[in-house]
Amino acid sequence: MPAPYSKSFEIEVTGGVEEHVALSFPHRGTIKQVRMVQVEGTEEGFDFDLYNSRQPMENAEGESESDAGSFVDPRTCQIIPTQDTAGDSVVIDSPNGYPYCNADGSISVPEKFVYLRLSADGTGAKTFQLSLTMIPAC
Repeated sequence: MPAPYSKSFEIEVTGGVEEHVALSFPHRGTIKQVRMVQVEGTEEGFDFDLYNSRQPMENAEGESESDAGSFVDPRTCQIIPTQDTAGDSVVIDSPNGYPYCNADGSISVPEKFVYLRLSADGTGAKTFQLSLTMIPAC
């Protein structure tokens, strides 16, 4: 079995504004741990999703369900269930993990990203630290 791989990201957002971020990460594997911590700004809660496709971000940037063929239900792209907290952190440790494979690339040209949707409550600048640990697929 391959060795675990971990990577951390710092994400700056504005409270009350939904942010979408492409995160450079292996294109397939099983996410075993997710740790999201607010490190700066007023702690007023937040929610986030991790996706295996950029399509939910494109939907949010102006596409609508009426746009023929372009709308994808974000739930079909979720890697983990939506996380929502009134606190300053979320930690998920999953013994079985959350398998994923980037849906945007191909086998010969994979896109090495996962995609984050983050919405912080309140107002003002906020900084989050996201750490992901995964087992790469063979």
